[in-house]
Amino acid sequence: MPDLSVLIRGSCLVLAVTALGCVQKEDEAPTLDLATAEKELREVSEVVVNENFAANRIDPFVPHIAPDVTVFGPAGGPREDGGEKMIEHLRQAAANKTTHRWEEKDWKIQVYGDVGIVTFIYDHDSTRNGVRAERTSRATYVFHRRGERWVLVHDHTSALRPDPASDETDGS
Repeated sequence: MPDLSVLIRGSCLVLAVTALGCVQKEDEAPTLDLATAEKELREVSEVVVNENFAANRIDPFVPHIAPDVTVFGPAGGPREDGGEKMIEHLRQAAANKTTHRWEEKDWKIQVYGDVGIVTFIYDHDSTRNGVRAERTSRATYVFHRRGERWVLVHDHTSALRPDPASDETDGS
């Protein structure tokens, strides 16, 4: 006789019942309500990642970096793949910078089940490799809820360009 749980899961798919919850894997956390998910995503983005990076503390947010993360960094260049590579890059950046000011604005958090997208703009004044610069940048973090934790699966950060009608350059 077939396993009843297999029949039930198969029936859910055949009947086109939503897969969320019906075909939930045993190691997945239960679906969070939207307000809780948004609060957790804001906290992990703003406090665990940004505040620690600005203060050159990398270790507190290492557990929130997925091993399969992809990154487009602020300096351009090719995509980087993998958590170990990202952590190494963050440690090098932290060793060569001093943050004088870091302010975030224009937050938007979108939640799609166990995926969260966080976007924001940030102004920062920092000294890197002996050169002080003020910049405005934008960031997109894509998180996936794995177990009880939101982990970063994609990070895209880039400097904002000045208005094309302006004579200013961003200095990057």
